Amino acid sequence: MMQELFQIQSRIEISKERFNPFGKYRYWKVDDIIKAARPILNELKCVILMEDELVEFMGRPFMKSTAKLVSVETGESIQESAFAELCSHSGMTADQSTGTASTYARKYALCALFAVNDDQETGATKDPDELDGKPARQAGKRQSQPQQRPQQPQPQPVPTDGKPVMTKAKYAKTVRAAAMGQTTADGESVRDWYVREYCTGTKQISLFDQAIADEQARMLTEEQDRADQDDLPLI
Repeated sequence: MMQELFQIQSRIEISKERFNPFGKYRYWKVDDIIKAARPILNELKCVILMEDELVEFMGRPFMKSTAKLVSVETGESIQESAFAELCSHSGMTADQSTGTASTYARKYALCALFAVNDDQETGATKDPDELDGKPARQAGKRQSQPQQRPQQPQPQPVPTDGKPVMTKAKYAKTVRAAAMGQTTADGESVRDWYVREYCTGTKQISLFDQAIADEQARMLTEEQDRADQDDLPLI
């Protein structure tokens, strides 16, 4: 099964063909990841199964989505999971909010499984006036500006009583990786790896878990903003 996964991770190429004219960035959705993987899956005789489960974490409801790669011939499988907090959104029904959380979690479960980075090569890193070498503004026409969200405070590393202490920048990256359900090269979850290497008691673990939950909520809000701006169906 690891050989099949290696083939997919080595060969998959996902084009960010969707464009958000408000935020001026390119992005992909779950369907784009599946479309890019399908030819390789067919060649290797593998399928992708997606499962959703409602779980509770620190008293808050989350959607846990699992992407499972299964061999048709042997039945062997390997999987990755990601989480999204269930919360209400203005102008959306409860079913739509649940669908949004599921879509978000599934996307990052697939990203983790196929080792693809959703932050890679986004248009947001380019000059908004010269995206893809083309002017984003036209003379004589006033362009609406995307609403700027307030700057979110970066998570702060916690003193660990003699164990190594991360820099603020590395800690923030670790929290984000754990929020996305990523794993280390040895297959250990980033969350468990951090707890093992850097935490000495329940207080540090609780604070780290809270930072993960806050990051997942922030990422879900960003995903919802994208969906609202490009006006695409959520479910």
